[in-house]
Amino acid sequence: MAEIQIKLSTDSRKFLDYINAKRCNSRLPINFNHENDTYSNPEDIVNEFSRYFARSFVKPQPVTTQHIINAVMLLTLIPESIRVSIITVDDIQIVAES
Repeated sequence: MAEIQIKLSTDSRKFLDYINAKRCNSRLPINFNHENDTYSNPEDIVNEFSRYFARSFVKPQPVTTQHIINAVMLLTLIPESIRVSIITVDDIQIVAES
């Protein structure tokens, strides 16, 4: 018994597996409620999770010439007095030493 307790306390994955086994619980809920709909079939639950996450995250778009033009236009709006020039290792060392 002590050996089991040590394994459970040092390996979180085994601990969660142990808890789920004691609860006789799968990783999917029996019913899943989302947007006024209830899903009880595991395949439907998984598909609804997939649709939710597909809508929640935006796929990165490729950088176009127009993106670059827009960025340059924005940079020209920044006053010269607050623009950051190239920072070198020497610049960092000077600041670190002062």
